[in-house]
Amino acid sequence: MRAVPPLGGNDGDPFIDRNVAVGEAGSVVPAEIFNALRAEVLEVIETLGGLTPDAGDLTQLRKAIVAYVAAAGMPAATVDETWAGTLDNKAVTPASLKPLIDRLQVNVALAHLRILAVGGLGPGLYADGVADDFGDQSGVDLIASSGGEYDAQGGFYMNLPGNQIPGGEGTLIGDLTANGGLAAAFDGLLDVGFAASASSVSPSATGNVGKNWGAGRVVNRARVFSCNDNGFQTGGLKPTTIGLEGWDGSNWILLDSVATQDKSSIIVELSYAGGAAYSQHRITVNVSGPLDGALDIAEVIFFQPVAPLAMSLVGLPASAMASPRRAQIVVLAEPVDPVVVNTDLIASASRDDGTTWTPATLVSQGSYGDGLVIFSGDADLTAQPAGTQMRWRMETTAAEQRIHAVAMTWT
Repeated sequence: MRAVPPLGGNDGDPFIDRNVAVGEAGSVVPAEIFNALRAEVLEVIETLGGLTPDAGDLTQLRKAIVAYVAAAGMPAATVDETWAGTLDNKAVTPASLKPLIDRLQVNVALAHLRILAVGGLGPGLYADGVADDFGDQSGVDLIASSGGEYDAQGGFYMNLPGNQIPGGEGTLIGDLTANGGLAAAFDGLLDVGFAASASSVSPSATGNVGKNWGAGRVVNRARVFSCNDNGFQTGGLKPTTIGLEGWDGSNWILLDSVATQDKSSIIVELSYAGGAAYSQHRITVNVSGPLDGALDIAEVIFFQPVAPLAMSLVGLPASAMASPRRAQIVVLAEPVDPVVVNTDLIASASRDDGTTWTPATLVSQGSYGDGLVIFSGDADLTAQPAGTQMRWRMETTAAEQRIHAVAMTWT
C-alpha cells in the first residue's frame, strides 16, 4: 500500500478540511485509499488469521493479529542473550531474567558486606535487606542461637568451640614473673591493667607464659588478652607477634602465630589443628621496636578439642515495609570439614519474627578468597503467615565450619 495523495495532488501533500470562511475547498479522498485499506485489513483477517470476514464482528482484525502472534510465537532469549542486550527479535522471560537479578543481588550483598568490614561497622540495614559481617555480635540473637562460639579475632562463628581448660590446671611456667606474676595470666580476669598482669622483670622484646601439664595434652586453641592500659608493652602501637608453642621433650615447637599491632584491650586467637599432644604449652610475645618498657599479658585461656557441635545462628529481626513474598540469603562460609550444602549448611528465612521458617536452596557462587565460599539461595515465603519482621537463620550439622557473614534481601 502506497501513501496516496489527495485527488489531483502530489505525493506527500497532506489532506485538509474544507474552510468556508476563507473559501478553501477540502481535499477529495480517492477511492484508491479505501480499496487499499480494505485489501490490507482483509489480508490480515483472512490470510494471517484464517477468519471469514463478518460484518457483525468488529474485532476480527485484533483476533487475527493475536492468533498470528500466538501461532508464530517469539523465541525466548537465553540468559546470555538477555545479558548481552543486543537482540530485538527475542522475548525476555522470567527464566532468563531471574539469574541476572540474582547475580545482581548477590553482588550488592557482597559489596555491602565489604563496606561493613572495611569500615569496622556493625550490622547494616538497607532498602529491603540486612547484612552482618560479624565484626561484633550485635546483629545476632544470642538467646535464640545455640551450639556456636564467636571468634572476635577472626570475626566469625564456629561450631567447634573447644573446652576451656580451667586456669588452675597444670604448673605455671614462663618468665613474666613481675607485677601480678605468672598466676595473673590464668586468674580469669580479662580486663586489667599492667599492674595486675603477668609482666617481665625489665624492659624486654620477648617473653612467655604457659603451663606444664605433667603429661601429654592436646591444646587446639588459645586466647590471649592484652592489658587495658599498656597493651603488650608500654608505648604500644608496635608490630607484635603472639605465638602458641608446645614442648616435645627437647624443643619448643611453634604451633601457630599471629602478627598484630600492639595496643590496649585486644584479643588474639591462636589455633592448632595438628592433634599432637605436648607436655607443656606456652604463649610467646615478640615486640618489634624500641624497648619502651616491660612486656605484659593480661590473661591466657587454653582450650582442648571436643567434637564439633550442631550450630544454629539466628539474626535479630529487621522490619520490612510490606509482607515479603521472597527472600534471598547470601552466606560467606568456611568449610573446615567436607560440607554437603543444604544438609550440613542450611539457610532459612522468616517473615513472622522466627515463628515459621522456610529454607533457601543454597548454591555455590564461587570462592570469596581465604578459604571462604559464597553461597546464595532463595526462600519462597508465601506459605508463611503474613508478617514484616524478617529474620535469617543459619544451621549446621557437626561438620566443622565457620560462618563469616550473612546478608538477606526480600521482595
